Amino acid sequence: MNRLKKIIAILMIVGMIGTAVPAQALTPAERQAQIAELQAQITALTAQLAALQAQLAQLQGATPATPATPAAPAAPATPATPAAPAAPAVGVPAVCTGITFARNLRVGSRGDDVKCLQALLNTDAATQVAATGAGSPGNETTYFGLRTRAAVVKFQVKYAADILTPLGLTAGTGFVGAKTRAKLNTLLVAEPVTPEDPEDPKDPVTQVAPGLTVALAPDTPASATLVAQAAVGGQALVNALRLKFTTPTGTKAKVTNLVLRRTGISADADIDNVYLYDGRTKLAEMTSFSLGVVTFSDPAGLFTVEGEKNISVKFDLNRNTSAGKTIGFQVVAATDVTTDAVAVSGTFPISGNLMTIANVTDFGRLTLTGLTNAAIVDPGTTGFEAMRFQLTTANQNIRLSKIKFQMIGSIATGDVRDLKLFDGATELASVKSLAADKTVTFDLSASPLTILSGTTRTLSLRADVVGGSARTIRFSIQRATDMEAMDANYNVYVKADTGTPGIFGITNSTETAVQPGRMIVALATDSPVGNVPLNGTNISLAKYNLQAVGENIRVSQLTVQISSDSFLGATHWTNIRNVRLIYDGAQVGTTQASVAEDVATTITVNFTVPAGATKPLEIRADIASAPGVVATAAIRGDVSVRARLNAGADNAQRMVSLGTLPVPTANIMANNLVVTTAALSVTGNPALGALTLVRGSANQRIGSYLLTAGAAEGVNVSSISVRSSNDVGTGNAANALGAAFTNLRLMSGAVQLGTTVVTSRDDLVTTLYTFHLSPVLSIPAGTTVQVDLFADVLGVGIATWGPAPDRTQLDSATGTGKITGSAANILSGLAEGKRGQ
Repeated sequence: MNRLKKIIAILMIVGMIGTAVPAQALTPAERQAQIAELQAQITALTAQLAALQAQLAQLQGATPATPATPAAPAAPATPATPAAPAAPAVGVPAVCTGITFARNLRVGSRGDDVKCLQALLNTDAATQVAATGAGSPGNETTYFGLRTRAAVVKFQVKYAADILTPLGLTAGTGFVGAKTRAKLNTLLVAEPVTPEDPEDPKDPVTQVAPGLTVALAPDTPASATLVAQAAVGGQALVNALRLKFTTPTGTKAKVTNLVLRRTGISADADIDNVYLYDGRTKLAEMTSFSLGVVTFSDPAGLFTVEGEKNISVKFDLNRNTSAGKTIGFQVVAATDVTTDAVAVSGTFPISGNLMTIANVTDFGRLTLTGLTNAAIVDPGTTGFEAMRFQLTTANQNIRLSKIKFQMIGSIATGDVRDLKLFDGATELASVKSLAADKTVTFDLSASPLTILSGTTRTLSLRADVVGGSARTIRFSIQRATDMEAMDANYNVYVKADTGTPGIFGITNSTETAVQPGRMIVALATDSPVGNVPLNGTNISLAKYNLQAVGENIRVSQLTVQISSDSFLGATHWTNIRNVRLIYDGAQVGTTQASVAEDVATTITVNFTVPAGATKPLEIRADIASAPGVVATAAIRGDVSVRARLNAGADNAQRMVSLGTLPVPTANIMANNLVVTTAALSVTGNPALGALTLVRGSANQRIGSYLLTAGAAEGVNVSSISVRSSNDVGTGNAANALGAAFTNLRLMSGAVQLGTTVVTSRDDLVTTLYTFHLSPVLSIPAGTTVQVDLFADVLGVGIATWGPAPDRTQLDSATGTGKITGSAANILSGLAEGKRGQ
C-alpha cells in the first residue's frame, strides 16, 4: 500500500506542475524555460514511477513490465568484445573491465554496468555514492537505488556543459540517458585515479535536495509606515519580506535565481534598489527591475539552503515617493525560484505585507565627503592613514553602526594589517586583516557612533603597511549599503549621499604608491669616539645601523675608506692592517691585509637585511706601530684615524620588487679617533687631610692615591711600590716609614692588594715597600681607582717621623694595556700622601 501511495503522490505532483502557473502570466522566454524544466521533472518522475512499478510487481509476485526504453535484460548484455576482455585503462575501477554504457539506467536498474557506474562515481568525492555501507568505495552493488540517483544528479551538474546544457536543462535528473552515458564512457579511458580505501572513507557529501520548499517566514515584517523627504532622501534598507527556504534533512539546494513582483499602488521609480539579506549580511543586489519585476541572478549561487534558511528582502525608498503610496513584494510561482534541487514547492503566490508612504519635513540626512591622504608610503609604516573622509549630518542626529571598505589598489591582502577606524584621534574599531575579497568591515552596532545634527566628523581608516613594494593602496566605499546609519528620531535607516540628496556615489581614497624597498644607513650612536690604543688588534673604528624598509634587501658590495692625520706636518699614518666588516656579529667578506691611506677599498659581501629589521655593521682593524717619530707622536696623542662607509652604486638588490639600489646613498663618516699608547698615571688624593695618629693604634690610613688608566685602553696593574717622601737627611732611619709604622697594607676599597709588608726599624728613608698584586688591579680605560695605604702605628718613633715634609709616596707601578698588552708603568710618580702631625 505504501508503494501505491507513492505512485499516486507522484502522479499528483506531475499534475500540479502542469498547472502551477497560468500560461498567460508568462513571457515567451519564461514559458519556454518552464516547458524545459517541466520536461526534465516529468522524465525524473517517470523514472521513479517505473521503479516503483517494478517494486510493486515484485511484492505481488508478478514479473514487472519492461519500460518503453531500450531493452534491459535481467543480466545486462556485455557488448561484443574479444574472448579475453582487455583490462580497464589505468586508473579505471577494475569492475569496469569490458563495460561500456550502452543502455539507459534509472532507479531499479540492475547489472554489472550499474556496479561500474557506482565505481566511477566513487572516484570523485564530488559525486560519491555513499561514504559507508552499500554503494560506498569498495562496496559497490549491481542495484541502481536512490543513493545512485543522487550521485548521478551531482555528476550531471558537475558536467552540465556536456550533459544538461545541450538538452536545455538547468538541473540534474538522475536518469542516465544518452548524454550522460556518453560522458561516462569517456571516463573509461580516464587518467589514473586512486580509489578511496573503504576502511578510511571520506566524510559524507551532503546530497542535492530532491525538493526545495518556499514559504512566508513567521517573522515576516508587518505593515508599517515609511518616510521620505524629497529635499533630503528616502528611508533605506526597508525590511519588506522574509522568506523561509527548506530542504529535507541531510540535503541542500543552491538558489541561483529569484524573481519578485512589486505589489501595491506604486511605481518602479519609487524604489531605488532591492537587496537580499541573510541576517545583517547582504547577499545580493537586484540584477534588474522592470515592469514591476525584480530579478536576482548569480550562476555561482545567490545562497545555499541546507535544512532551513530565512532570507530578507529589503529595499531603498526613493526620496520623491508621494505620501499614501503602498509598496510590497511577492514570489508569484515556483518557477520564480531557480535551484539545483529537483523540484520547488510551496503555496504561491507568497506575499509580504504592504508598506505605506508618509512625507516628512525633517528626515535625517548623512553626507559623505572624501578627503585627500598621503600619496606615498614606505613599506613597514605603522598606523598609515589610508583613507580620510567626512560625515556631515542635517535635521536629525545620525547613528553610524557599520562601515565597509573595499581595497581597489594592487597591494596584496597580506601586506596590509591591523586596520583601524578612527574618529579624529579616537579609535572606534579594529580588524586584524583584510578579508579574502579584500574588504574590511567595521561593525559598530554594539556602540554606534552618534553624529549630532548639523555637525561634521572627520573619520579615517588607518593600517600597518607591512609590504607591497611598488604596488598601490586605494580604499573605496563602493555602495550605499556599505554604510549603515539610522535617523535617531524616526529610528529608521538613511542612505548616505555624496553631495546630491538621495544619490550615493562611489568614494575613493587618494591612491597611495607603496615605495620600492630601500635601505637606511646611519652612524650608530655607540660608534667609537675618543681614543684607540696603539698596537691594538681588532679595534672597532666605526659602527653603523642598516635598516631595510619595505622588503628584504640583499647587499653584494660595500666600500670603506680610512684616512689618517697627525700634527707632524705632512706625515700621515698608513699602518692600518687587517680591515674587516662585521655584520650582525659575524664577519662578511674577506679580510683586507692592508689598505692605502684615504683610498676607497671595495669588499665583496653577501648578506640580506630582512624587511623592517635594523642590523649592525662594524668596521674593525689592527692599529700597527709606525716607525720612528709616529710612535712618539702617538704617545703625545698627535695621531688620528677616521673610517667612513662610501656611497654605493647598484650594490644592493630589492628581493620583492627587484631592481638595484645604492647602499648607502652617500658617504657616511665615522668619528675621529686619536691613537695613543697604553698609559697609567697617579696623583695624591686631595680628600685625605692631615693625619693625627696615636702611638700604638692599628689599621690607620697613612696614604691615599688616585690611579688613572689612559683613555685608549684599560690597564692591569701588577705591582705598586711606596716609600717615605722625606728626602732630607737621606739614610736617616728616624724619618723612614719603618721608624713609625709596621704591617703595611695596600687597599682598594675593602679589597687588600697583595700581601702585608712588615717594616724594620733599621729601614732607610729611601726604602721601597713593594706590593705584588695577584690578582691584578684592573682599571678600565679612562677610569680612576683610589688606592689607600694602611699601617699599624708603633708605640715609639712617630714624633720623629711626623714633622714636615714627612709624607708617604706612591713611588712606582707596573702595568700592561688590556687590549695591546703593551707596558703601562709609573716610573716615578711622586704621588704623596699627607704628612703626620
